[in-house]
Amino acid sequence: MNDEALEQAINALQINSVSLFATQCSIADQFFPAYDPLAENIQIQSKHLISRTEQIDFEDDEGRTVKVIRFHAEFGTRMMLPSSGELEQKALIEATFVAEYKVADVELSEEAIKEFALRNVMFNVWPYWQEYLTSTCSRMELPKSELLAPKGASFQH
Repeated sequence: MNDEALEQAINALQINSVSLFATQCSIADQFFPAYDPLAENIQIQSKHLISRTEQIDFEDDEGRTVKVIRFHAEFGTRMMLPSSGELEQKALIEATFVAEYKVADVELSEEAIKEFALRNVMFNVWPYWQEYLTSTCSRMELPKSELLAPKGASFQH
C-alpha cells in the first residue's frame, strides 16, 4: 500500500455521483425461499471489485475542460445450498455501480488512481450496494443476509 499515492488522489478527487450501471438477479427453478425450510441454511458467497476505470475530459458550459474519473465497482452475492455434498446456486444478485469523481487540475499517477480505487471507492459505493442488495432480497423473498463492509477489493485494469 502506498499512503502517499493515496493521499495525492484524495486531495485531487471529489465525488460527483454514484449510479447503478448494470444489474441481474435470478432464483433457481423450483426454489421457493419463502416456503423452503432449508433456506435458513443458505451459504453466502460474495464478490466486490473495481473492474474498470475510465478518464474522461469534456467542456462545461463556460468552455472549461473538466476532468472526470469513473470507477466501475462490481458486486455480487450468490446464495448456495448444500445438495449431495456440493453447493448448489439458488439465487444470484449482481450489480455494477459507477462512481464518478471530478479531478482537480493535477496529474494523478496510475498508482494513485489504483490506491484510491482499492481503498476509497469501494467504501463510497458500499452503502449503495447494501441498500440495493437488501431491497432486492426482500422483493425476491430471499433471506436477509448479513453484509460486512469489504476488507479489501481487487482491481482489474
